[in-house]
Amino acid sequence: MQRNVSTFWALLDTSFSDFVTESLIKVLYIISIALAVVAAVIGIVIIFVNYGVAEGIGAIILSPIVLFSYILLVRVVFELFIVVFKIADYLEIIAENTKPISKE
Repeated sequence: MQRNVSTFWALLDTSFSDFVTESLIKVLYIISIALAVVAAVIGIVIIFVNYGVAEGIGAIILSPIVLFSYILLVRVVFELFIVVFKIADYLEIIAENTKPISKE
């Protein structure tokens, strides 16, 4: 269940009762996109320098496709993380609202 705990204090929680991933996922997604764009640009420059113009143009054409595929894959993985944490939240709510069956 979501609690009002800062990300810093959640990092120090040794019982792992507060999840940090939900608050960091947006930052990690933006960082991964930025790194992918930088890697694509550097890759294009390296291909131009080491292999020539024809291969460089090929890299310019193919790199957006590869970049889009990477961003799509990262997005799916991050969404899976969020779904797992939401499942944990909902299971906690269900457990709180469920009364144990008494044996008579």
